[in-house]
Amino acid sequence: MITKGLMWSLVLAVAFVFSTSFAEEKADAKKLFDNHCKKCHGELGKPTERGQSLKAPDFTDRKFQEAITDAQIRASINNGKNKMPSWKDILSPEEMEAVAKWVRVFKPRR
Repeated sequence: MITKGLMWSLVLAVAFVFSTSFAEEKADAKKLFDNHCKKCHGELGKPTERGQSLKAPDFTDRKFQEAITDAQIRASINNGKNKMPSWKDILSPEEMEAVAKWVRVFKPRR
């Protein structure tokens, strides 16, 4: 028989595992972005001087964020776009998905 205390312990343990996993996923996404993207897209989502010369989008621009779909972000990472290279031979599908989600971190809050 499971006591109330044991049940709450199990609930908290499961919640901890999921929250830790989510935090690790976000950290991995940031690390991937920093290692592969920030040279052009900037640490905070604004294009660097190099990125500006290559016409990299400003991820902090509300119009950009509202105009582009998650699928389009993933396709740009996978296939490349304009002067941006394809990352499909460097990043795994899971890593590309994490980076695509990270792009949304820069979306301005209302």
